[in-house]
Amino acid sequence: MIYGLAVRTSGVDLSDDTIEALIANEVDILNVTLDAWTPELYRKLQTPNVGRAVSAEPPASLETVFARVNRLGELRDQQRKAKPIVLPEMTKVKENVHELDDFFDGWILRGGAATISGYSHFAGQCDDRSVIRMAPPSRYGCRRLQSRCLVLADGRVALCDQDFRGLHCVGSLHEQSLEGIWQGNELTRVRDAHITGSFDPTPLCAACDDWHRP
Repeated sequence: MIYGLAVRTSGVDLSDDTIEALIANEVDILNVTLDAWTPELYRKLQTPNVGRAVSAEPPASLETVFARVNRLGELRDQQRKAKPIVLPEMTKVKENVHELDDFFDGWILRGGAATISGYSHFAGQCDDRSVIRMAPPSRYGCRRLQSRCLVLADGRVALCDQDFRGLHCVGSLHEQSLEGIWQGNELTRVRDAHITGSFDPTPLCAACDDWHRP
């Protein structure tokens, strides 16, 4: 059973048509990744080889993203809808830790919601820019394999949200239902490996530092 639907975006391509689709399809959460509170830092983090993960989206100003988030609020209110709830997110890294308090307090005042997340190097696929390593000293089975999955834009379902490149996909929504993929052989194999204390069923699992996160 699916209890909630979230769409994760930088907000760069948040057009009126996209907003209308989000509202019409009753998306619960629109998670907007910003990572900065000031336009200056936002521009710095948008430069090549500095941001979170490689993105095909064009650079944009923080003011433009603010305007598009505001536009979503306007269209949602016009239709007297409560969703999607906008959840701005900052990933804490060495470059933006000094803006953490301003980001959180500013978005709470602006929209009533904000979240701060720990940095992920995506199982060694990106440089490690974390402020401090947060993984516990002793490893146990990945919690995320039991509660969440990642659907890529082309309909493929990745092993987990660390697999943003789709290197280890477990199925495709063009060929199977989400329920069928969730209960399928490949995800079951990986979960069983973690339960028995084997944390290398894929190269990503072996290099991951996010296995403890909910």
